[in-house]
Amino acid sequence: MKTDKKYDFFGDAFAKAAKNKEPMSIDKRKAVHKFVKSYEFVKWKSEEGKNTCAVCRERNGRLYKYGELNGIWPAHKNCHCKLVPAPAVEAGTATINGLSGIENKYIMGSEGYRKYVLKNGEVYHTNGILPEKKGRTYYSININNKKNNFVIVSNDGMCFVTYDGFKNIYPVENKNIVQKEKKEREAIFFDSFKNEMDLFENDKMAPMAYTYIMQNTYNWYLSDNTSDRAMIEAKLSEFKKTGYKKTGIKFYDEGIEFMPKKPSIIFINQEEHYFRNKLNINYEWKDFEKLNDSLPDKYKWQRMMPPLDAMHQNTAKEGKPNRKYVSFDGHFEAVYSYYNVLLNEKNASIDMGTYNYAPSITFKGNPFKTAAAKDMSTYNLYKNTKEDLKKEMKKQENLFNQVIY
Repeated sequence: MKTDKKYDFFGDAFAKAAKNKEPMSIDKRKAVHKFVKSYEFVKWKSEEGKNTCAVCRERNGRLYKYGELNGIWPAHKNCHCKLVPAPAVEAGTATINGLSGIENKYIMGSEGYRKYVLKNGEVYHTNGILPEKKGRTYYSININNKKNNFVIVSNDGMCFVTYDGFKNIYPVENKNIVQKEKKEREAIFFDSFKNEMDLFENDKMAPMAYTYIMQNTYNWYLSDNTSDRAMIEAKLSEFKKTGYKKTGIKFYDEGIEFMPKKPSIIFINQEEHYFRNKLNINYEWKDFEKLNDSLPDKYKWQRMMPPLDAMHQNTAKEGKPNRKYVSFDGHFEAVYSYYNVLLNEKNASIDMGTYNYAPSITFKGNPFKTAAAKDMSTYNLYKNTKEDLKKEMKKQENLFNQVIY
């Protein structure tokens, strides 16, 4: 059998074995297994307690493939189980001769090798330890000339390895492939919420529901863990099933109930005005930088240059201006000092970023729906916080007294 070096992931020993229809033989080199964090698989971690249900206990330690968790996690309402990163073995280090050189989507790159393993390997019954799917079958074959070392492959291309007789099983992943797929996911994930964006802009979704979706979407881009991303996707999927009414988190659910739709453009009362501070989304500078680097270009936050940031310079020193950023949709704001400190209610409420019921001044539509008409006018009445309003009233009172006396 002539080997294709491009797909020779087992090395020459596998090619020779395949040609002679013999079990794989290996040389005397020492195998070096490089463990990495999996980008394709997550591990189920059950909460260990007296109230942990049988389903959750049974799933503890099982591997699940990213993208195949819909309806699986969470297992039930109030489930405290988590998905955690799964260790994987980098392709090229799983066996003495390596699992490397592949460039297609699946680890089993060569059709000839795949057929060989499926034909000569033994059917492996996972008992739920590995990802299950209708029509998926696993096969195992001995490697490294050791009785407890096996490669496990599925008929749809997944590959795993064990070094202790199936007690611990690790995915085998090609770094180039999984990084490429990670970038492809990041390029399209935000677009998957276009329907939710339209619902909100057409007043068919509560502002807090939109905040919950955007907060989780931003957190998805911030996370480097497949397990975190999988849980975020599952939470958003469950939220959609409730008609965007229930998150299971008191803060968000109370906000959704308090304001089912955006307030009237004619008049925003004081309570609605201050509610904007709960609706806003912002991050500390280090996370914000990372987030904006990760977002697709059309969804990046934009810096508002002078004079558009003029209302946020009250606490700035001469020559050291604060910086204002606005989200792609014009609803969320973040303001940072010259020294990259996030300005908020505690340190500089008069300059902090606030939520806009209407898109900000970047909005090219009805001028009566812009932030100037709907948000900034009420700022002049109420300021950013009740404390700021008290300070302003005291200031005006002092000015009045100076004029009178």
